[in-house]
Amino acid sequence: MIETGARGWWLGARVGEVLAFSLLGVVAQAQTPDFAFFADLRPTLARENDRRVVYRWYDLDGRPSVVGFRLILESGNRVTVSQRIRRVDTDADTEALDEYFIESRGFWRLGKQYLPFGAGTILRPSALAARVDTNLLYEDAPIKIALADNGKGRSRGVAGRIGGNFGLSFAYGDSWGIEATDLTAFQLPKEALGRDRGYQLALGADTTLFWRGVTVVGEYVVLRNGESPDDKDLDLSVLRITAPLLPTRLKLTGEWARDWTDQRDYYRFTGDVPVSRALTWHPFVRFEGTKVKDFGLVSHVRL
Repeated sequence: MIETGARGWWLGARVGEVLAFSLLGVVAQAQTPDFAFFADLRPTLARENDRRVVYRWYDLDGRPSVVGFRLILESGNRVTVSQRIRRVDTDADTEALDEYFIESRGFWRLGKQYLPFGAGTILRPSALAARVDTNLLYEDAPIKIALADNGKGRSRGVAGRIGGNFGLSFAYGDSWGIEATDLTAFQLPKEALGRDRGYQLALGADTTLFWRGVTVVGEYVVLRNGESPDDKDLDLSVLRITAPLLPTRLKLTGEWARDWTDQRDYYRFTGDVPVSRALTWHPFVRFEGTKVKDFGLVSHVRL
């Protein structure tokens, strides 16, 4: 177990100072930097496996509806701050802010952010972190690595990904896989493991292929060293194919997720229905084996 509670407080304080001094610097400048508000909304109406019709402010992958702003500083560095409209009740992340970080794009990022791991189909961890993007000397392969600390009982340690369209990922430390954005191919976001659960080690391989408008994403992840007796070792995979439905502008995504440990299969079918520049509908249905797990409609609004 990595004992880094004090480091987490220190890192949080440093992030706050960096953001504060950046904003003070902007105010002191004569020239106003680029500033833009944004909204990324994902209201979802669904019927879940308990046969209740529910309305959520997050989509089927646990991604929340957020509002926020982006700021480009005179130095070229960028500040991003976004706030959730509503969090998932069972999420280990209790903060109202979804992300807040300052970055030099392609080089480094400091603050709360989503960490580099795989294709994001199995694990999509979020943490207060310091991240570096660079290239390996050998083969010039891109590498993203982050030192993260969300505090005791939550995700902390080191995570990263090496590679481009084919990549290898790792996360080592405490409580990986506990958030509402994790393991959503195998469970509902509200079924997130939560605080003091998860795994100390995650290893993964992923690839993304493109062919005549078709996108194929494959990912395999192993989770080891559970934090509790309920967190048994897992071997998980996801295969996702997205294809256009010509001659329309519609797209269809089919996904097969398999829990190799328990020999369980999960299937998902999702449509992309553009309504306007700002609005896309995503009707979906998910199965656990032959049983419907949930179905509904995500309205994705970008402003």
